[in-house]
Amino acid sequence: MYLLSLLATLFFISGNVLAYTGFDICNHGKEEVPSVICQGPSVLKDTTVKGNINVVGPLTAVNVTAAAVEIVGNTDLQNTKIGGPVSIKGNLKANNVVFEKDVNIEANTISLHGTRIKGSMTISSTNANPELTMECSSVILGTLTFVGKAGVIRITDDSVVKGKITNGSMIFEKQSCK
Repeated sequence: MYLLSLLATLFFISGNVLAYTGFDICNHGKEEVPSVICQGPSVLKDTTVKGNINVVGPLTAVNVTAAAVEIVGNTDLQNTKIGGPVSIKGNLKANNVVFEKDVNIEANTISLHGTRIKGSMTISSTNANPELTMECSSVILGTLTFVGKAGVIRITDDSVVKGKITNGSMIFEKQSCK
């Protein structure tokens, strides 16, 4: 009963709630939400986020659309479209993802599989050699910049960086994408 009254008091003090804010584990299924703000592991599946996704903790998103993304934690995106800028502090695994704007990431490993970045990508890392893997027709249309530590780009012959590469070296790899 005490907890219930405490929650009611906090609700009245805080005023109105504009977006879902969660602590612990946040899950969204096949639904449309105004935005997602979560502190803890987050899973989005078949979700349309009209606004931004802000997560402190790991994020797994499958078949999601969102305006912009800011994540502090490892991120796994599949069949997803992000319309605005992206900021991630943690490793990224992107499979069949479209990033409409710039991607800024602080990570040691980034994997792009069948992924398209229509803006530029900036990577910073605490690792001696941050590693970006681009495979299965992945494309970065803008520039690719490694800030601080020099990076390594492992790339298949069907993937491409169309802009200038700064502070990174390429290693071409053979792979069959089916």
